[in-house]
Amino acid sequence: MNFEELRTNCIQEIESGKYTSLNNIKVTDFRILAWSRIKDERPWYVDNALCWAKAETDGGKKWIIVHMVKNPMKSEPLKEQRWHSYFVDDAANTWFLYFDDPPQNVDIYDKLRSFKFTISDDWELYDYANLYENWKYATGSILPSVAFHSKADSNADSNANSAYDEDSFSVDIDPQSYIDRLTEKIRENPDDWETYLKRAQERYRMKQYEESIEDLKKVIAYRPDNAEAYQSWGGICLAMRKIDKAIKYLDKSISLINSDPLTFVLRGQAREITGSLDGALKDFTRALELNKTYVFAYKLRADLRLRLKDINGSIQDFADSIFSKKTTIQFFLGEQAELYDFRIKKNPLKSDGYYLRGQFLREKKELKRAIKDFEKAIELDPNIRVYYQFLEETQLISGDLDGAKETILKAIEQFKNDKIWWYHRMGIIENYRTDYSSAIFYLNKAKAIKNEYLRPSVYYHLGIAYENIGKNTLAKKDFKKTLELGWSDK
Repeated sequence: MNFEELRTNCIQEIESGKYTSLNNIKVTDFRILAWSRIKDERPWYVDNALCWAKAETDGGKKWIIVHMVKNPMKSEPLKEQRWHSYFVDDAANTWFLYFDDPPQNVDIYDKLRSFKFTISDDWELYDYANLYENWKYATGSILPSVAFHSKADSNADSNANSAYDEDSFSVDIDPQSYIDRLTEKIRENPDDWETYLKRAQERYRMKQYEESIEDLKKVIAYRPDNAEAYQSWGGICLAMRKIDKAIKYLDKSISLINSDPLTFVLRGQAREITGSLDGALKDFTRALELNKTYVFAYKLRADLRLRLKDINGSIQDFADSIFSKKTTIQFFLGEQAELYDFRIKKNPLKSDGYYLRGQFLREKKELKRAIKDFEKAIELDPNIRVYYQFLEETQLISGDLDGAKETILKAIEQFKNDKIWWYHRMGIIENYRTDYSSAIFYLNKAKAIKNEYLRPSVYYHLGIAYENIGKNTLAKKDFKKTLELGWSDK
C-alpha cells in the first residue's frame, strides 16, 4: 500500500490549498483512519484511504478529512499508480473536507460522499484495515458498525505498517499477466471462444487494438451471432477513429441484439463524429429508453442537445443525470427533514447544517429551498468549495442561468488555486446563455491550464461555441481533439 507515499502526497495536497481559499496551510498532525483495496472480475484493482489531518492556516486551526486513491495496475499511468486525491466532474468534490472543530463520526458520515464502507455489487472488497486507534484519536469515538466487515475480518486490527508489499500482488494487478493466463488457457483449449472474448476485451483495455481484433475474429468464427463481439469491435474502431467501420460493426451488433444500451451509446458517439447529429440523438434516446438511469447517456444527450440549441432539453438531461444516479449520500441521521431542521436550530451559525439540508432538498427536487440553503452555507463559510458547486449546479437545473454565472464568478475570485474547474463551468454556462464569445474566452483560459480529466470537456464545449458562431473549421478541430483525448471523459 506504500503508506509513506500516502502520507507524503496527502500532506502535500492539503498544504497546496487546492480545494480551499485558505492560505499558509501547515499540517501539524496526520493519521490514516481506514484503507481498502477493491477489485472486480476483470480483474481491476483500486486502492482507497481515508486520512485525517490537523493544520494551522491563516484562518486559524482546521481539521481536514481527505479521501485518497490510487490505481495499482501496472498498465495505468505512473501518476495514477501513486496516491492522490481524485476529482470527477459528475460528483461533488467531497474528497477534501474542512472543519472548524475536530470532526466526529456524524460529521464524516454526513459529508463524505466519496469514501464508502459499503462496496457496490459489481466490486469485491479484496482486503482492508480499520485503524481503530487512529480513528479514536482523531474523532474521540470508536469506529461504529458501518466500518469494513468481510472475509478479511482477521485483518481488522492491522495497522499501516503491516500492509501489503506491493510486489507480492504483481500477478494480480498486472493486466498483461492476466492476458498471459488467458493465453495459457486458450493453449490448453483452442476452441474456448469465451476465453478469446475475455482476452479481446482485456487487450482492448490495454489499447492492444490489433491483437484484440484478431481475438474477436476468432470469437465470431465460432459464434457468428455473438453481439458482444461486434460491440467490442465497434468500440475498438471508435477508439482507433475508424468511424465508418465502428458504425458498421455496431449496426451488426444491434441487428443481433437491440436491447443493449451501451451499443446505442457507442453508435451515437460515432454518428455525432460523422456529423449525423439527429442519428446520434436517436441513439442516445434509445439507450435511455432501455436504461432510464444511464447517467453517461444523459450527459452525452445533454451535451448534444446543447450543441443543437435545445437549451431546455439539455438542462433537463443534466438534471436527470444527477437525479438518476444511485445516490451515494447515506445520511447518518436518516432522511427526515425534521432532523436537519433540528440540527440548524441547535447550531444556526454552522454552515454544514444548511449544506446538508440543501443536499436533502435537492434530492427531493425542492430546488428553490435547496438554493437558499446553499446560499446560506456560503454566507456562513465562504471558504468551502463544494458549497459553490452544489449551488451552481442547482441553479442550472432550476433554469437560473444568471444566478449560476454569478456563483461561478464568486468562486473564481474565492478559489484562486483551482480556477480551471470554474473557467470550465463558466464556459458551459455561457454556452447555455448563448453568449458564445464569453464561452470561448473562459474555455480558452481553462485550456491553458493542464488537467487531463477536464480537457476533453473543455475542447468539446469550445467546439460548440465555435460552431454556433460559424467558425466551423475551429469547431471541427476541437471536436476532433475531444475524441483524441478520450471521449468517455467528456
